[in-house]
Amino acid sequence: MSTVIYNKENIYKEFNVAKQKDIELSDKKTQEEKENDNHTNRLQFCKDHKELNEKDPGLYDCDIKWDSLITAYSSESPRDHFYQSVFGRTYAEQMSFETSESEKDDDGGEDSYYRSRRKNRSYKR
Repeated sequence: MSTVIYNKENIYKEFNVAKQKDIELSDKKTQEEKENDNHTNRLQFCKDHKELNEKDPGLYDCDIKWDSLITAYSSESPRDHFYQSVFGRTYAEQMSFETSESEKDDDGGEDSYYRSRRKNRSYKR
């Protein structure tokens, strides 16, 4: 009988290690560019956990869709893949949309922030 060793916190910590390795492989200048440049270690992390989860699912106390993550991190731009699946737009398109919407309704108050967030809930649940 296997003991649970992977919960959300442990997986998140391991994922961050893989992310840091990817950042170190990048020759980009800004932190944002580095985070979105190379995904080799994050992809391998997902593949390894998918295989381990299939062999011994009792090691996990959370349900993670490894196939979806592998598909995302295998794509040319994982960030765009995630934004496309949630909002139906790429990251750049969503940022542009949010900026244009906030400029229309921006009275500078907290209410305008929440109004813009409610309007952007066009994604599928």
